[in-house]
Formats: sequence, C-alpha cells, structure tokens
Amino acid sequence: MRKQFYFLLLSVLLSIPLGMKATIVDDPGVFNFSPFYDPSSGVIGLSLTFFPSEEGDTVYIPDYIYENNQYKYVVNINTGAFYDCHAKYIRLPNHLRFIQDYAFHYCCFLTTLEFTNDISEIDFGEIDDIVGGCNYVDEIIVPLEYLSNYIEDPEDRFFPFYLYEQLKGKRVLSQYNKMMWSDYKFKVGGNVNAFYFTGINGNYATTNNVNVVPANTAIGIKGSNGDVVYAIATTDNADNVTVYNNIHNVNSTTCVTNSSGNYYHYFNGEDGFPIILSTICFEPYSAYIKNSSSDEIIIPN
Repeated sequence: MRKQFYFLLLSVLLSIPLGMKATIVDDPGVFNFSPFYDPSSGVIGLSLTFFPSEEGDTVYIPDYIYENNQYKYVVNINTGAFYDCHAKYIRLPNHLRFIQDYAFHYCCFLTTLEFTNDISEIDFGEIDDIVGGCNYVDEIIVPLEYLSNYIEDPEDRFFPFYLYEQLKGKRVLSQYNKMMWSDYKFKVGGNVNAFYFTGINGNYATTNNVNVVPANTAIGIKGSNGDVVYAIATTDNADNVTVYNNIHNVNSTTCVTNSSGNYYHYFNGEDGFPIILSTICFEPYSAYIKNSSSDEIIIPN
C-alpha cells in the first residue's frame, strides 16, 4: 500500500502517466533470492528464484546483495524465475555463472538480453531452452571486447540466428574512448556516425565514412560523452578501408603519455585530436593516434 501511495505521489509531482511501467534498477527488494552452491565448479552465491511478472519494462538484475557485512553475488538464474515476465529489456548481473533452462519461460514481451560479462563463462544450453514458449529475443548485447568470442562459439549457441545485426558489442563513449575496433567485422549502431582515417598531412586528417567495418580496423565515432554505441556483428561484405598507419588499436587497458618526443592524440568526438598533456588510459577495443606533431590534428569539414 505504501509503495502504491509513493508511486501515486511521484506520478502527480513528476507528471508520470499512471499506466507507465517503472524501470527496475538494482532493487533487491523486488527480487527473491536463495543460497546457491554448485559442487562441480565450487561456485557459491545467490540464485535469483522469482521476479514479479508485472514489474517493470526494463530490469537490471543486481550484481550482489550486501548483508551480514558481506557481499553475496548473484550467480544463478533459476528455472521459472522470470516466468511470464512482462519485461522487454533485462540486463544480467556481472558475476552470473549459470542460467537454468526455462529461466525466462513465456516471457513473450522480452526483446533484449544484455550480458555484462563473458558468455563463455556462463553455463546454459541453447538460447531457445532458456527462453521457451515464445519467439526468440530480438537481440543479445555483450561487452565489446567479447564480441568475437560468441561469433566463434564452438557450441554454436547463438548462430547463425544472432549474427545478422542482432549480436551487439556495447560501448559507452567517454572523454578519451571515441575510437573503437573489433576482432570481427561490424556495423556501428546508435545515434552516432563512424569514419576511418585515410591519412594525416601536417595537422590535418583526411577521413571517409564507413558502413561495414573490416575486422581489426580502428574507426572514429562522432558522438557525445555518455552516448551508447554498438558494434553490430554482420556477415555483410566489409568496406574497402585503408587506415592511417599511426593509429594504434588497444586490446587491453592501456595508459599513454607524450613522453620520448612523441605526442599522442585522442579523438574528441567532434572535429579533432587534442594533444594528451598527461597520462591518459584507454579502454580495451579503443584506439589512439601517435603523431610527432605538437599541434592539434584537425578534421576539416
């Protein structure tokens, strides 16, 4: 009753339509959990056993529950935990290791499952075994650095169905990470534009737009901090792209400086590459330009 009263009060104050479903974000009070132990792997944690079917269009499952002065990680999704769930988008927890068959049985509204870690570390069967009774979910989202793992998955749990613009590697643009690449050819999704560099002459860079990015090719992203960008796996023919040879792909977290007479530049997401004056760290599967010029590199309009 108290929950309904507060929602009614917020609806009046914030002009939220009463019919709108909430986004459930890491709210342990909404979920039911039980202790979990898998003797074959030794994994100990919590099993998510129940989520009310009528709660929320968007669901972020919590990574852990903190109780009795310790963190208890959510490592398993039980059979029937999301039975007949109305959610459209479900983000799975970071420490997830098991998904039981029919965990999302009859979730006919479900369109997107977002994995936040390496799917190869999670034990589950075919995707249609965990999402039974309805059509397949429309898309699987994974961390960008793991995108190629699933494309080459030896158990073929997703493909070829999810290879056609439905498997997405996710990147959130930050101040320095506005270049990206992948082990696998991809398209760029999101409200951003992608381009590649054909060369740098003095302080000016020449660029071309790109549609399908070849594997292991760094591209620039024109977008703002906080924009979500997807590398969308595809079997389409890649564009004929030749990139400037001083672009460096980053396959693990890498910190660079302007030491030893070299000046490092990062794309600012607009029209240029400012000098890095101090140590800057880049995310995996991003990139930077190394150039001997001390001035900003500009992309002419």
